[in-house]
Amino acid sequence: MVSGISKRLSSLPVVLCVALSVGIFACAGTQKIENKKQAEAFRGVGEAYMAEGKYTLALREFLKAEKLNADDHLLQGDLGMAYMAKGRMDEAISRFKRALQIKPDFAPAKNNLGTAYLAKGDFDRAIPIFEELTEDILYSTPHFPLYNLGWAYYQKKDFVKAEQYFLEALDLRPEFVMARRWLGRTYLERGMVEKAVKELEMAVQRAPRQGSIHYDLGRAYLIAGKKDLALQHFETAVAVSPPESDIAEQARMAAEDLRNR
Repeated sequence: MVSGISKRLSSLPVVLCVALSVGIFACAGTQKIENKKQAEAFRGVGEAYMAEGKYTLALREFLKAEKLNADDHLLQGDLGMAYMAKGRMDEAISRFKRALQIKPDFAPAKNNLGTAYLAKGDFDRAIPIFEELTEDILYSTPHFPLYNLGWAYYQKKDFVKAEQYFLEALDLRPEFVMARRWLGRTYLERGMVEKAVKELEMAVQRAPRQGSIHYDLGRAYLIAGKKDLALQHFETAVAVSPPESDIAEQARMAAEDLRNR
């Protein structure tokens, strides 16, 4: 029976065989296109959940998308961010690396890979990644890797280099509040109290409802001997921060200690 079918197939005109092959590939191509569209839809829903802070729901959508189109660099980047949000840094690192295998010039994934290493406290792996990004003239947001370099060196207690990179980030983006806040903290570590106060005052002006900056400014005023201003900012930090947050508790304790002096 099989040999009979083989004989009949071998007698078909070549053009018909080619037509059959084209038909098979066309069906496969159509299915691939449909899978990509469905995967993009799942990714879009996941990204919406990420924007709302619903990381578990986002991850579910991204994993559904991955089953349909695992070679989407944007999806792998999204998976990395979802895993980061859930504190699973090793999985996040794996996803960012996969995104970069698919698209080596995918700068956001490179920045996020460095950020994941920062979160793990692996500063020596993070630093070369950010240095590479700062040299990428096509990268549209170079102030981010500069800030991350500053933060990495701050954690390594190399405050001179930390200052350098925070200043470079602010040269590119003067309104970059977090860079200004950490520059202020760097000046405190270097004993440059007046400079610290100046930077933290500017940061508070741009982010008046960010409790962590008020707390840092309170610390700077306290070191400068301006207890009334320190107390004012500790109290503001408590008022604008979530009641059960660490920063609210730290500011509350600092304010109580100052009142009792």
